[in-house]
Amino acid sequence: MLWEILRGRDFRRLYATRLTSQLTDGIFQVALVNYVFFSPERQTTAGQAAAAFAVTLLPYSVLGPFVGVFIDRWRRRQILVWTPVIRALLVAAVAGLVAAGEDGAVFFVGVLVALGINRFFLASLSAGLPLVVKRDHLVTANAFSVTSGTIISFVGGGIGYGLRGVFGAGDPGTAMVLVAAAVFYFGAGLVATRIPRLVLGPHLEEAPVQTREALGNVL
Repeated sequence: MLWEILRGRDFRRLYATRLTSQLTDGIFQVALVNYVFFSPERQTTAGQAAAAFAVTLLPYSVLGPFVGVFIDRWRRRQILVWTPVIRALLVAAVAGLVAAGEDGAVFFVGVLVALGINRFFLASLSAGLPLVVKRDHLVTANAFSVTSGTIISFVGGGIGYGLRGVFGAGDPGTAMVLVAAAVFYFGAGLVATRIPRLVLGPHLEEAPVQTREALGNVL
């Protein structure tokens, strides 16, 4: 069954987009952990540690419930193309902050936005999957995609640690790792351009509920 799933051209393209992005997530997260917790230039305060955990959890607990409103109205393929590009720009900006030794509110807001946008990306991957595999293959395809995506994130973490060894453990080295992550995110956006524009939907049979009303219902 798995081989039949992998034979699907659109599934392979969607899967490649996931792997490229989640590989980069691992690199990005390792750079953040090193900078906030293990940077030799600073000693992390309790407030900074709390902020680090907050920016990790807030996109899931606060933004997450609202994401479906938009991915059911925007072209999911376009979300998969532009979300990594926007993240690349944000990560490059965070790299500039790291190079300058900035670890205050601006830094954490930049990281929060970069992580939050990823909710749109991951939700679009999940919503698009039923449109590129057969119905009776969906459970297997989803389990395979999510599991291997998690594994590739750990691989990305290993790459991040390797890059840290190459560039150094200080702020300039961490900034370079973040620049590398930004390049990889651009690559994920390029991979997503290979997915046909209309394949992932949404295929609306009738006019959707107004966005404002839908947001109110979720709230």
